[in-house]
Amino acid sequence: MDTARIADLLVPFLGPSSLSREPASLVESQLKQISMYIDILIRWSARINLTAVRRPEDIVTRHFGESLFAARHLLSVSKDVASRISTRNHVGTVASTVP
Repeated sequence: MDTARIADLLVPFLGPSSLSREPASLVESQLKQISMYIDILIRWSARINLTAVRRPEDIVTRHFGESLFAARHLLSVSKDVASRISTRNHVGTVASTVP
């Protein structure tokens, strides 16, 4: 599958970059790896039932897009939780040292 097509299909799942309002994107080497994965998956799925998802576009969105979307949201939540825990521990430490 063409890497430009893969990039287009993944745009809705990536969301904005942390550095700009532009959508985040994958580098060419990552897109080539996804393309190679799709080729291998399709080839082996013809011999062994590895997945019900057969169309290359669906493989991109279901196998990669949904995972990238979930990772983006889970990582932002974990950073928020970590900052809250850090803030609470700092406040607790300060409060326990005040006479």
